[in-house]
Amino acid sequence: MRVLLSTLPAAGHLFPTLPIGRALRERGHEVAVLTGGAMTPYIEPEGFEALPAGPSQSELIAQVAARHGAEGVFRPTAEGFAEMFGGARLDLAADQALGAARGWRPDLVVHEFTDTVGPLVATALGVPLATHGQGPGLPPPLTAALSRIAASRYAERGLAMPPTGAALGTLYIDGCPPALQTPGWRSLVPSTPLRPEPYAQPWAADADTPVWQDDGERPRVLVTFGTRFGDPAALAPLVRALSALDIELVLTVAPGRDAAEYEVDRARVRLVGFTPKDRLLAGVSAVVTHGGLGSVISALCHGIPLVVLPQAVDQFMQAERVAGAGVGVALAPPEADGDRVSKAVDQVLTDTAIRAAAREAAERIAELPGPGQIALRLEAFAAH
Repeated sequence: MRVLLSTLPAAGHLFPTLPIGRALRERGHEVAVLTGGAMTPYIEPEGFEALPAGPSQSELIAQVAARHGAEGVFRPTAEGFAEMFGGARLDLAADQALGAARGWRPDLVVHEFTDTVGPLVATALGVPLATHGQGPGLPPPLTAALSRIAASRYAERGLAMPPTGAALGTLYIDGCPPALQTPGWRSLVPSTPLRPEPYAQPWAADADTPVWQDDGERPRVLVTFGTRFGDPAALAPLVRALSALDIELVLTVAPGRDAAEYEVDRARVRLVGFTPKDRLLAGVSAVVTHGGLGSVISALCHGIPLVVLPQAVDQFMQAERVAGAGVGVALAPPEADGDRVSKAVDQVLTDTAIRAAAREAAERIAELPGPGQIALRLEAFAAH
């Protein structure tokens, strides 16, 4: 079977999909990944074929900001969300994606749940479509807005919108940790749970080498804002405030950035380059993050409580669920000054209820079916 994985051009959306691809390959299937070309360096080492289509995440965000202003990105309404993931995304990627997919000829498309390119490709090619839910299920107003804005893009290409809409296949793979799932949310199509996994590089020579060579006496706090939102000018003031706490403070340097750009006290702050989350989180007591799906879910896989400072689009949903599930603290941008962030970090390090909730979330994640079982389910789904 030839399986096409389709994701938003962002590491936090690509990485959770890779374990499914690895499991399918282990069972003898061919796997390709359809996303922005900026993700190719993460795809090719996996041994998957990269099918680049459309802009990078930064270019996509810039396009949405040009159409709707910064508010459309950083404090999005349902229509702003739909423009990001449905309108601008399809305008900039659909035709290139269709050409690449027609040349590759997949038997099955698996897309992540904010990606509307995969569903359009599956519709055009007439192949089965499965949806990989990576976080809290999208509420009906968002899915309706996505379908509304995508309808004209389907029509422009002579395609009819499928009955499930622009962002849902006929099988839903629910990779959202139970603690984060929206209360009362139910998939509209048959659903199967999946155990999420922190990003790993099993092919790397240092895959089994610990990142931390010491077991410090102070709690280790990781500050990570992913591959897109780690602006030194924005992070440095927060890190300087946190460095006054009695903690071991670690800051990840965003890809493409120089550590020298972060104006922090190197005697109190340890800077590390891009490192897979499965290695980076070992021995960490708390995570301060922008709320990207990869960062939030990876922390919960390790039972680590969070302080979430959402920056854009779906990160606000993750922040809301972290707070609602009691596994951390969420601070909206106006509240996220150094003093409040420091108090939030102290809270998640000392609040026994928050720490217990994070540990329980990890225990429930560990009980879920792994990618190997999902590969079997996808085989049966495609066969029927």
